[in-house]
Amino acid sequence: MSGVKLFDLNRLAKFENAFSGHYNYFVPGDLSAVTVDGDKLWVFLPNDLELCIKATPEEFEAEMNRALGATRDSMKAYEEELAKHLNDKLKALQHDVDEQKQEAAFSSNDFYCNPKDKN
Repeated sequence: MSGVKLFDLNRLAKFENAFSGHYNYFVPGDLSAVTVDGDKLWVFLPNDLELCIKATPEEFEAEMNRALGATRDSMKAYEEELAKHLNDKLKALQHDVDEQKQEAAFSSNDFYCNPKDKN
């Protein structure tokens, strides 16, 4: 049913590691604290994980907001897709119920000729 990815790197904050030059990804909601040290930021995550990244406070804020926005957009897309799927299921169910009601009403009439009976 879902066209929305369950895991997407776009929903993670991405920063260059100040020491290795590699990129680090992390979930923005896991952030515990941030310390500014010149042109480097120290990011503190759960389980005593510390990352030193190359970013200004403004760049850090912009990337965090981008990742959180991507998460919000994915969640909204999933909710809309789910709502459409459920609405389609309810319409099909209502159609079946209406069809059964109509068949029950006509079959109780002695003069009703059921088109399914070809006798």
